[in-house]
Amino acid sequence: MIGANGLSGLYGASTTFAQLLAANGAGAAESSLLPAAGITTFRTGAAAGSVAATTATLAGVPLDSPAATLEMVAWDNSSGLYPTWTQASVAWAQGLIQAGRSAPFTVNAIGGAFNTPPNIEPGLTSFNVYLVPEPTSFALAGLGAAALLIFRRRK
Repeated sequence: MIGANGLSGLYGASTTFAQLLAANGAGAAESSLLPAAGITTFRTGAAAGSVAATTATLAGVPLDSPAATLEMVAWDNSSGLYPTWTQASVAWAQGLIQAGRSAPFTVNAIGGAFNTPPNIEPGLTSFNVYLVPEPTSFALAGLGAAALLIFRRRK
């Protein structure tokens, strides 16, 4: 779990960042989700694996909106090179860092003048942080499988 081995290094509580992505309305397309203001880190000890509490300001979601679609993202920033999800998502897709994302979920009665800020825990599900393999790894695996098939047919 993130934070189980302390504060620093890979999966360290203070070097693994988390952020919400949001869009106004229930069931919004994942492609419409925007990073919220408010990046957080993780906790240690008995609370390892949980994000440190923070209040996020949801981009594109008006105060007191009846519903918003959210997604939690997390990424390794032990290098210090990826302080935002915008930067980290590109590095993740290139196989440079480990990251992950939750399934999108809906939160009702977004905070504002009339609603108190909601707790997102009931909708948020656990997810893994992982490394996306380079495309060349897939190509090598495909060539290996093809070679095995060719050799098998020759026997």
